[in-house]
Amino acid sequence: MAVTCTSTLVQNLQVQRNKGVNTVFCLYDFKKTGITTSASTYIQMVPVPNGARILDLWVRNDNLNTGAFTVGDGSLSTRFIASTSLAATLLTRMGNQLGAGYRVSLTVSDENSFDTIDISFGGATSDSASGCIAMCVHYIID
Repeated sequence: MAVTCTSTLVQNLQVQRNKGVNTVFCLYDFKKTGITTSASTYIQMVPVPNGARILDLWVRNDNLNTGAFTVGDGSLSTRFIASTSLAATLLTRMGNQLGAGYRVSLTVSDENSFDTIDISFGGATSDSASGCIAMCVHYIID
């Protein structure tokens, strides 16, 4: 069974729609939420509006035990970062060419809504995490 968690940015609908470059930082604290990571855990981290063109992003992992994570969106779970280890404290930049310049394009009925950039866990991840995952996304609104 998949477990979907949301960051406070997504829960509170804090979406930046400013013309030009936008930078959004998000921190998900596992100790506060009490969530146990597993191979079916997804965290909706950063909300991005319709028309946003993703320029870059990074993720910092605070040594969350075993397994791996990917970063993507609702359509493709590896759009921005392919499988990266959870076993060490790492700063990982966007490494998938599919993500560079990717434009969020929602249906007409969802234009005033948003999509989310998500972290999904995989591999042998079944530990109770006590650290944090931080994400920073840079995008432009034309």
